[in-house]
Amino acid sequence: MNLKLAVVSISVALAAILVYLISANKWTDDQLEFPLCYTHGILPLRRLLPKLIPKKSLENGTYLRHSAQQMRQMRSWCLKNEPDAPLESVYKDGRREILRYAGERVTSPKTTLVHIHGGGYVFGSPEEAAGSVLRMQNETGGQMFFIRYSLAPEHLFPTAVDDCVAMVKYIMDHSEQLGVDRRNVQIFGDSAGGNLVTQVALQMLEQKDKYPIKAVHAVYPVYYMLYDFPAMKEFSTDPAGILNLEDIARLFNLFLLGNGDCTETKLRSQHVSKRVWSEFKGRVETLAIWNTYPLSKMNIEKIDPTTNAKNHDADCQTKLENQMLDSKNNIIFAAANELKRLNDTRFNVYSCEIDLLRDDSFFMAAILGSLGVDYHHSHIENCYHGAFNDNTKGGISLMDDVIRQMKKYDLNLTIKRNKKTGN
Repeated sequence: MNLKLAVVSISVALAAILVYLISANKWTDDQLEFPLCYTHGILPLRRLLPKLIPKKSLENGTYLRHSAQQMRQMRSWCLKNEPDAPLESVYKDGRREILRYAGERVTSPKTTLVHIHGGGYVFGSPEEAAGSVLRMQNETGGQMFFIRYSLAPEHLFPTAVDDCVAMVKYIMDHSEQLGVDRRNVQIFGDSAGGNLVTQVALQMLEQKDKYPIKAVHAVYPVYYMLYDFPAMKEFSTDPAGILNLEDIARLFNLFLLGNGDCTETKLRSQHVSKRVWSEFKGRVETLAIWNTYPLSKMNIEKIDPTTNAKNHDADCQTKLENQMLDSKNNIIFAAANELKRLNDTRFNVYSCEIDLLRDDSFFMAAILGSLGVDYHHSHIENCYHGAFNDNTKGGISLMDDVIRQMKKYDLNLTIKRNKKTGN
């Protein structure tokens, strides 16, 4: 009797939970969107939702419809749910800041890792990343700095880029005070942070004698804005539940425009002006990369504003044109001599198989290969966007590979190995 009662009770409870799950109006944006906090080792709820809630219900709760105030509330919520890896401020200048792990004291110059977080230029913080990348500091024996930069929609492009450049320069300029080995600084970032570390490297290497960067690690970075690579079609709804195509379009609009305008236009690849398309084609032809993946798989007729002009959005094209042509935002428009500066560092780009941004890394590899830039590209199977911050098999493989490359370029470790071998 007791067993039957227990079974009935459990069944009723499960039925009640299921009814609750499929009731769209029962889900708040916070409940839907908390996995944006890159919580280490926790399965994001949003990955389970598509199996339990109708697609229409999820669309009604899209996090990118948050107001700026709601976004700030979300960031505060995230900080309360992160692993215990407390940080302390090293330097603060208004809205931008440099932090490191609390209690870290360096008595002699050490290998330095500088992390720039992702989050689509809208979300994310050093505190959210601290727990998941602590392993890097432990295994490399270096010290870790974190950059806090200005987020959209309160601060638009290119403020985030300028903030990151200024903060990394501060670390280099105050190397003695901070215990930094200037010969041994590596910078890394994931997603939007992957683009930001690339931009930091390009600008700092313009003064490479003053600001040498030993290595750059761009983890599933975002470099491309035409929205027609194969991965963007294949994973437009993102089976991992972390990032879909609409999310990308809205995040970029918040970063570039401060609002959600032109999102639908971007999703149809109808935001590309004739000038942008002409410049893009000219650059691709100069680099001779039309036949390389992923460019070889593009639907050119869909993007080309001259083939189907009546369906293209002239207003959005005008709004976005200058930002799309800016190399701080769209890497292919960087001058060839600017990109060749990456030969003065060790440039590494990492991609995940299950990721709508997967092809951005292949795109960057094609550009650099055409220019004769020495680079390293790692592609991880069974890995999705956001895996850098969790304990899945793909995430661990990705973290392993980044750490392996960091150790490879660590001057102090190289010296130690040479002493052991007598070389």
